[in-house]
Amino acid sequence: MKKTRALVIALAAVMSISMTACGAKTDDASAALPETAQEQTTVAAETEKEEKSEETTAEETTAEETTAPETTTEETTTAEPAIEYVEPAVEDFEYQYDAAIKGAIITKYNGSDKAIRIPTEIEGDPVKAFMLDNNNITHVEIPDSFTVIGEKAFYGCSNLVEVSIPNSVTEISKFAFWECESLERITIPNSVTFIGEAAFESCKSLTSVTIPDSVTTIENRIFRCCYKLESVTFSNGVTMISGSTFERCDNLKSVTIPDSVTTIEEWAFADCKSLESITLPNSITTISYNAFDSCINLKDINIPESVAIIKGGAFDECTKLRNLNIPDGVATVESGAFFDCDALTVTYKGNEYNYTNFEELYKLFN
Repeated sequence: MKKTRALVIALAAVMSISMTACGAKTDDASAALPETAQEQTTVAAETEKEEKSEETTAEETTAEETTAPETTTEETTTAEPAIEYVEPAVEDFEYQYDAAIKGAIITKYNGSDKAIRIPTEIEGDPVKAFMLDNNNITHVEIPDSFTVIGEKAFYGCSNLVEVSIPNSVTEISKFAFWECESLERITIPNSVTFIGEAAFESCKSLTSVTIPDSVTTIENRIFRCCYKLESVTFSNGVTMISGSTFERCDNLKSVTIPDSVTTIEEWAFADCKSLESITLPNSITTISYNAFDSCINLKDINIPESVAIIKGGAFDECTKLRNLNIPDGVATVESGAFFDCDALTVTYKGNEYNYTNFEELYKLFN
């Protein structure tokens, strides 16, 4: 079994600066009053000079205080300008009419504009689907006439940074954003119920995703090879973490799994090298083949009372996993479930097992 591995730890330093005020010591003898008129005149002149100096300092201070708000104003005017979307000319698109769906399908965008709005119609025919296949665009706005983002809609858009998805969309089809390597952020609206296979696979710049409560189905590999993905929050409608959903998400640190999930399918979290801990809800019944394979930094995971089946290779090569308790209600632990977990101690019905006698543990379930 061939595996690929790649963790970033940020350090912060705090420096404290102390300021010391210094003052001159005055000799009592030098503090005596002047005795001659000449000395008095000199002192008066010096006093006047000091008063003028204080007035000048006060004026300068006032001037500085007056100009302070200008600096603040300059700092607050550096916000990024709003994206201005344009609707390209008809001749910038390659398209065809599809009688089955009674509308036009855009098959390619050949224009040079970077921020575009998908047209709602072309030459009088409603646009029903699109595949842009353009590495020049960075931002796309989808009109609310669309209910589906079709297969490979943005495939080949390697410089795409952001997409505005309307609340009319209910489905994100398979491979919709496949290999959009520059995609940094995506907001999935509450209208979406279905996300197809590999929809966001190899979106290598994506860092976080929230899947709304409306989503009930996610197919395999939707975030596979999203190397910068750090956190994902799932909706309460999802019932399974599908096969290879997070495989090779090297920076994944946090996943919130809702109580609605019953199954973690094969390779779901395989090769998540930054994943250190995960909490499984008391709704999980099955941990499938190689679900956490090669999570080399996984130290803490619970097996809830609801689990009935732990399949072969489920925790293969979790080399830092130390302790695991198997509830009495688990019906099946397949051979190889803890393969290459050399630091692991498994407790089952009061007895402890490790890499030297895991086979004895497996026999208890066969």
